Amino acid sequence: MSASCWARRWKRPWATRRVSSATASRPSRWTRTARVSIDLSGRAALVFDVTFKDSFGKIGTFDNQLVREFFNAVVNAGRFNCHIEVPHGENDHHIAEAIFKAFGRAAVRR
Repeated sequence: MSASCWARRWKRPWATRRVSSATASRPSRWTRTARVSIDLSGRAALVFDVTFKDSFGKIGTFDNQLVREFFNAVVNAGRFNCHIEVPHGENDHHIAEAIFKAFGRAAVRR
């Protein structure tokens, strides 16, 4: 699903302000939790507090820097605030997986 498809889900009048947050746990030694908070405020802002172990590396053939770029595009197109943080993790694949799972849960709870 593209960033614009995610953003279209929230295209509506911003009469009410809703905040949603979620935590996804990955029960392994590679990553513990990913926390995502979404604020449907009508203003775009992304706080991406995630450190991948291989900063300029790849997850298979996927460049791990594209995770941040994807969420930046979603936030800007959807005009909402999103705070993403992963306090600790060792495996880039599991870090990215936890981020997407937590975002999905926060989006459903909105």
